[in-house]
Amino acid sequence: MTQPPPKVTFIPSRPLLAAGKESVVDILIRIEAPPPVAETGERRLLNFGIVLDRSGSMQGAKLAQAKEAVAFAVRHMHGDDLVSLTIYDDTVEVVAGTAPLKEAGPQILAALPLIHSGGSTALHDAWVRGGLLVTERLDSKRLNRILLVSDGIANVGETRPDTIAAHARGLLDKGVSTSTVGVGHDFNEDLMIAMAKAGGGAGWFVESPADFRRIFEAELSGLAATFGEKAVLKLEPRRPGVEVVDVLNDFTRGPDGHEIGTLIHGQPLEIVARLKIRGGEVKQPLDLFDVRLAWEGPGAGRTELGQLFRITCDDPAAVDALPIDPEVERAVQFLMAARARKEAVRFMDAGDVVMAQQVLGTQRGVWAARYSSTSHPEDRLEADEFQRLDVLLADEKDPDSSRALARKLAAYQHYQRTSRSRRNP
Repeated sequence: MTQPPPKVTFIPSRPLLAAGKESVVDILIRIEAPPPVAETGERRLLNFGIVLDRSGSMQGAKLAQAKEAVAFAVRHMHGDDLVSLTIYDDTVEVVAGTAPLKEAGPQILAALPLIHSGGSTALHDAWVRGGLLVTERLDSKRLNRILLVSDGIANVGETRPDTIAAHARGLLDKGVSTSTVGVGHDFNEDLMIAMAKAGGGAGWFVESPADFRRIFEAELSGLAATFGEKAVLKLEPRRPGVEVVDVLNDFTRGPDGHEIGTLIHGQPLEIVARLKIRGGEVKQPLDLFDVRLAWEGPGAGRTELGQLFRITCDDPAAVDALPIDPEVERAVQFLMAARARKEAVRFMDAGDVVMAQQVLGTQRGVWAARYSSTSHPEDRLEADEFQRLDVLLADEKDPDSSRALARKLAAYQHYQRTSRSRRNP
C-alpha cells in the first residue's frame, strides 16, 4: 500500500505580519512522516554492514561491549535481513560476507569471541570494504546501511577527513548510507560526524562502553522506522521582498536545497527558517514562499511535495503587541544553544579556553533561568549539559583529557540538535 505524504506545518513567530514595513520573522517548519502502514505491520528489510574497529586502543571493556552490541543487533534483526561483519586494525578482515541473517547470523555469533584487539586504524579501507559488501547485494527495496565503529584516528591508508566524507557522499548517491559510532576520547569527531552527515546516516558518541547496546538498539529502531531517505528542503519565495536570511539548523546546502537527511516515523523534524519580509497592506493576505520537500521512499524513487505558506498583514503596532509563539521561541532557543556549542568548539580549537567557558557559562545561565520558570525537564537537561561542559574545561587535574571530552560532547550535541532540533534516543 502506498503511504501518504509527510505532513508539513508552518508556525510563524507571530500569526500576522506588520503591514508596510520590513520585518525579520522566524518560521517553524515541522515535517512529520505519516504513521507506518498498519495493515501489514511489516518493516522494510535491511542490508546492514557492520564495520568494527578492533585496533589496540579498543582492548578491554570497549571491544567486549562492542561485541556484545553486535550480538544484540544480530539477535534482533529479521531472518530475511542481509548482514555482514568487517573488522579492522591496520588490516581489514571480512568475518561474514553479506548474506541473510539466518545464514550469516550464526557465523557472526560464533566468530565474535575470537575477535581480539590488534594494531593501528585502517578506518577508510575498512569502511570501503564494508561498503563493497553492502553494494554487492544493493536493493532499493531494502535499507542499505553501513555502521562504522571506531575509537581511534584514521592512520592507515586514506586519512584526509574531507576526502573520506566525500567518499561517504558518493556511496550515498549509489544508495548506501553510513552511520558512525565514535568511542572514547581519542577518535576524530569531526571526521565521524562529517561521514554521518555526508553519508545520510546518524552520528553516535559512545562515552562509556555501556552505551554500545543503547546505540545499536537506537540505530536498528531508526532504520526500522525510516519513511524516506536523502530528504531535501527548498524554500522558494513567491514575491519580491521575501528573503530567506538563514536556516538555523545549519543543514548542508546542496544544489537542490537544504539536505535534511532521513524522515523517520514518529520523529517530527523541526526546522527554523529566518526570513526578511516586506509587509503589504493592512488585511492583505500574502503568499510568501513555497516549501519543496523531496525524498526517496522504499522502491518508489524520488517523490516531491509542494506546500504554500501564506500570512495576513495587519497594523504594525498591533502585530508588535502580539506574543511570540512559544513553540517557535523554544525551537529557536534550542538551535541557538546548539550554535553556541559550535562557537565554543571554535574557541577551544583556537586555544582560548576562557572564551569557550564564557560562551558555555552564558548558556548555562540562560537555561537555568528557563528551567526555573518552566520546570520543563528538557530545560534542566540543557542547563546540566552546559554546566558539565564548563566544568570539564575548568579541570586542571587532567586538562588534555577533559578538554578532549568537552570538545566531543559539544560537537555531537551541536550535530544532534541541529539535525533534528531535539535529542537523539
